[in-house]
Amino acid sequence: MKRAIVFLLLVLAVSLVAPVFAQTGTPPPTPSSTPTATPTGTPTPTPTPPTNTPLPTQIPTPIPTPYNVTYPTPTPRTTFPPAATPTPQPTNTSASLVGVTYDVQTQLNLYATAKVTISYVYTANFTGPVGMTTASNSTLSIWHLDASPESMQFYTSDLDTYTFDIVLSYSQTIDQTVIITSWSGDLQPNTMRYHIDNDVVYLHFVVSVSKEPTYPSTEDVANESVNLMRGDLQTYYTQIDTLTNELTMNTWEMWAVWAGTVVTVIISLIVSLVTLRKLQSW
Repeated sequence: MKRAIVFLLLVLAVSLVAPVFAQTGTPPPTPSSTPTATPTGTPTPTPTPPTNTPLPTQIPTPIPTPYNVTYPTPTPRTTFPPAATPTPQPTNTSASLVGVTYDVQTQLNLYATAKVTISYVYTANFTGPVGMTTASNSTLSIWHLDASPESMQFYTSDLDTYTFDIVLSYSQTIDQTVIITSWSGDLQPNTMRYHIDNDVVYLHFVVSVSKEPTYPSTEDVANESVNLMRGDLQTYYTQIDTLTNELTMNTWEMWAVWAGTVVTVIISLIVSLVTLRKLQSW
């Protein structure tokens, strides 16, 4: 009977100690199937279960940021207007536009080499040159036009008058400033600005190209002045020589007259003396 009571007490102690070992990670002792013999007449003390103390919760320490690095705010990418829906536009270069209202009509008188640059808001639908004609109607006049979604550049060195149109199309009304810059020979460029608020922009150009006049340089003017002075001095020297020659001729004539006068006087004296002697001899 006593053995049964001891066995039940051991089982109860193991059941109380098992949760503590489960938290501390130490396996609980396995109760033996054979009860431990105790001396007869000595009561077995009841084991006191340990205090069930919960383990401290570890709070992770934040990792310090090295050097306190700050990253710049990314710059948003430039967004272009949506691509315009293609609209039927004339693409030939032999016939000009008919029945349209031009937003810009420009007539430029330039010297060769002539260059015209047109800058506008980005568009994927640009057409030019439309209706290119020349005043001479000659195919020998060579011109070039480089086009891009943001600008066009027309340039030529041949002397002629060029007439052409440019069409810019947008999917919606665009408020923009079209900038036209022209270069005329060696002169400084000239810039014109046109404010346009439209979805389709029509530009009309008449470009007359002529030969740039030439002006004498300072050295040329100095050389020409020296040549004029040299000519004036040569004329002066020629006149002096002519006058000197005339004076020389007049001097010889005066000497001849004087000599003739002297000879005449001498002859007259001789004749007078001879006549006087004859009269005295009588």
